[in-house]
Amino acid sequence: MARESVFNNESFTPTIAPQLMRVEEQKSLEKTNVEKALKYCKGKVYGDNGAAELLALKPTTLASKLKKYGLNRQDFTN
Repeated sequence: MARESVFNNESFTPTIAPQLMRVEEQKSLEKTNVEKALKYCKGKVYGDNGAAELLALKPTTLASKLKKYGLNRQDFTN
């Protein structure tokens, strides 16, 4: 039995692939995850017990994400 491709516009319906997330949803989820990590680490980005380590990201990658989402680590220090 052949499966329909979810990328064929003629056959695409939400019931075929309900587990897919739109890019906007992925970005929102990523931003929320970064915010939670910063809150947990009290705004610490780099080093031991920092958000980058917690998220398994390079500190420079996390810094780029902070800029991308307009986040300031100072907002999470309290």
